Amino acid sequence: MLILSLALAAPLDPRDHPPLAVGWSPAGPVSIDTSANPPTIDDGQVVLEGLVVANSAVFAFDGLVWDQPTTVTGQRALALLSWSELALTAPLDLSAVGPDAGPGGYRAQMDGDGVGPGGGDGGTHGAGGGFGGRGGDAGTANGGAVYGNLRVVVEGGSGGGSPTGSLEGGGGGGALELGAIGVLTVASDVRVDGANGDSGDDDGGGGGAGGGVLLHGAPGSACTARIDARGGDGGDSGERYGGGGGGGGRVVALGLAMAGCDVDTGGGRHGNGEDGSGQDGATGATTVDADPDLDADGSPASSDCDDLDAAVHPGMPEMQCDGIDQNCDGQDRCDPVDRDGDGHEAAVDCDDLDPDVHPGADEVECDGTDQDCDGEDPCPTEPPPDADPDLDGDGVPNPDERVLGTDPENPDSDGDALDDGLEVYVYGTDPLRADTDGGGMNDGLEVELGGDPTDPGDDAALLAQARGCACGTGRSAAAGWMALLAIAVRRRRG
Repeated sequence: MLILSLALAAPLDPRDHPPLAVGWSPAGPVSIDTSANPPTIDDGQVVLEGLVVANSAVFAFDGLVWDQPTTVTGQRALALLSWSELALTAPLDLSAVGPDAGPGGYRAQMDGDGVGPGGGDGGTHGAGGGFGGRGGDAGTANGGAVYGNLRVVVEGGSGGGSPTGSLEGGGGGGALELGAIGVLTVASDVRVDGANGDSGDDDGGGGGAGGGVLLHGAPGSACTARIDARGGDGGDSGERYGGGGGGGGRVVALGLAMAGCDVDTGGGRHGNGEDGSGQDGATGATTVDADPDLDADGSPASSDCDDLDAAVHPGMPEMQCDGIDQNCDGQDRCDPVDRDGDGHEAAVDCDDLDPDVHPGADEVECDGTDQDCDGEDPCPTEPPPDADPDLDGDGVPNPDERVLGTDPENPDSDGDALDDGLEVYVYGTDPLRADTDGGGMNDGLEVELGGDPTDPGDDAALLAQARGCACGTGRSAAAGWMALLAIAVRRRRG
C-alpha cells in the first residue's frame, strides 16, 4: 500500500490547532494510533482525539511533558505541538519494522521496487531505499534517490527493493514533528530508523531509508539526547547478491541548541552475497539553524516576535488596537482613531468602518445592526392591537387568522360556503381547502346534505343524492346540484 507523505507546509503553527489539554502529561504507558479517524492518544486513563491534517496525525496541547514509554502505530506521520512549552523525557520510536514503514514513511513490497519517491529497485536484486542519503545499489538494481525538504514537507524514508523470491526489503523510517511556541526540550531518545532487508539464500532485500525528524521551538530550546534516523542494512544472501543498504534520513532542528545532541543519519550497511555484495547506503542530512526564519518573512527568530506568522515582524505596518504587535516594537498602539469620520473614536464606536453606526445614531429596529452602539437591536415582540378584533365577522380573531393563514377580511377564505369560524371551531375542516376530505364534494354542500366534511367515505352517496334531489320536477341533475349549493350559500349568509 502506498503511504502518502505529510503534504503540508512545515513547520506547523500550534496555534492553528485547538489544545487538547493544558499542562498535560500521560498517566501511564501510551499508545498512539495515527491511522484512526480521528487519531488517538491512549494513556490507559483517557483517550485524546487529535486532528488529521493532510496525512498527519496532529495533537496540540498548551504545555506538554511527555514522560511515559510510547508505542506509535499507523500510517500517518505524528506531530506533537504545544502552545507553550514541550518537554520530551521518555523515548519516542517511529522506526520501520520488517517491510512495514514507520508512521509517515513508505513500505517495501514483495517482488518489486520499494514504495516512495526514493524506493530502491527490486525484482532481480534488492537495492536500498533513499531519502536524506541515496540507497545502496545491489547488482544491477539501483539504490533509491535523495529527495525531500523537511522545512516544506514532513515525511519519512522510502522502502528498500525486494528481489524476486521469498525475501523482502525493509520499510522506510517514520516521520515526526515536535514543535512549541515556547521552549522545546528533547531530553530523551527519538528513533525513526529504516528496517533491514531480509537475509537468506535468495538475493538479499534492500534496506529501508531512515525517516525524518523536524524540531522547532523558541530561544532556549535544546536537545540533550540521541536522534537516530539510520538507514536499514541490506540483507545477506547465501547464494546470490547481497542487498543494498538504505540511505540515511533527515533531521532538521530550528531554534534549538544541538551541541549536546547525538544525531545519527548514517546509511545502512551493505549485504554480503555469494555472487556479490551490495553497496552501503549514503549518509543522510542534518540541518541545524539556531536562528531560523520559520515563517520566511525575512526576519530571523531572534528579532521576530512571532516567527510563525509572516504578517508579524520588524518593519510591518501596525494595525492599531487589534491585540497584535505587528511591528515587534513591544506594544499594540491604540491612538485615538476615527476611521469612518463620524466623529466618534474607535474606542467607543462599535463599528468604526460604518459612519451610520456610532453612539447616538438613530436605531433601525430589527435589521441586525446596532446603529446606536447600545448593545441591542430592538425587535417589537407583538404587533400593534387591531382596531377591529374580527374584521370579517367570521368568528376568528384577526391574530388567529394571521396564524392560520386565512384572510382576515374574507369570512369564507376558501369559498366553500362555510365561514372560517364554523370550519375552525365547529366542523374541524380546513378553512383553506374547499373540500377538506378530498372526497369530491364541497364542505358547505356536504354539511347542507347532512354529511361529514372530514369523511371522504360518504361523499359518493351524497353526490348521488345531490344529483337526484330534483327528481319529478323536470329539472336536470346539474340544475338540482346548483340549487342546493345556492341554498347553502343563502343559509350561510342568513
